[in-house]
Amino acid sequence: MLNIYLESTIRPPQKAAGKAMYIAEFVSDKNPESFVTREGYAEFGETTEDAAILTILIEALLILNKPCTIRIFTKAKGILSTLESRRYEAWQGQKWIKSNKESVKNAHLWDIVAHALEKHDWTITDEDHSYREYMRSELKKWQRA
Repeated sequence: MLNIYLESTIRPPQKAAGKAMYIAEFVSDKNPESFVTREGYAEFGETTEDAAILTILIEALLILNKPCTIRIFTKAKGILSTLESRRYEAWQGQKWIKSNKESVKNAHLWDIVAHALEKHDWTITDEDHSYREYMRSELKKWQRA
């Protein structure tokens, strides 16, 4: 089981410069009673919250070397609703064109996420988690630097 926690300093709806981070937490193969964590950060020029969160989610998914069960935590409403509804699967089947004939925003990122998730059993939630305050604190430090 892998938990992926995602946070960003960028807030919708406007584009902004900012930072995003993930924490990936999983049970150690060597010691099933202990957790292993990995952190990753990214800095962005003018972008949207969705693009930042998708980018950092991709980075977290790239650490995986075998299929597993994943639980993704995010408050980013666009990412949350698209993944919950699996709307991205329809977009993928329509070559990243929405039913209204508009191109999907961040299609290249969604394509990578879609391919990365297809081999895993995953869920997504906006529940609070124990890393939220730590992550916000780290992102604030980064903003001040």
